Amino acid sequence: MSVSDARRKLFIRAFSGEVAAHIERFSRGDRSSVPSIYNVVEDLAERDGLHLARVQIYSRDTVLRGDISFDGRNGKQIVLQGYRASDCVALAILYDAPILVQSSLLTLEESSG
Repeated sequence: MSVSDARRKLFIRAFSGEVAAHIERFSRGDRSSVPSIYNVVEDLAERDGLHLARVQIYSRDTVLRGDISFDGRNGKQIVLQGYRASDCVALAILYDAPILVQSSLLTLEESSG
């Protein structure tokens, strides 16, 4: 199998339905009716001159968790650890930040074409 015939995917079984709906909207470019907690994150980041640099998804016991990394002025970095993976993915999609995934969580899938 060639590299072009395979893709690596992350399968998530327990994802918040509400957050999944936000992710779908955000990925289509719809930024209307953003949940207020995301606005709080944005306000705090702007106040301290931070931007969402990346999120990292990993397994902790039997659940997926994520770390949210912010970069700021003068090399300032803040990492918030242990949040729900769905919230981390939603924030990354909303703010166009990279999503890093622990490689052991990815499953190789052959293309059907």
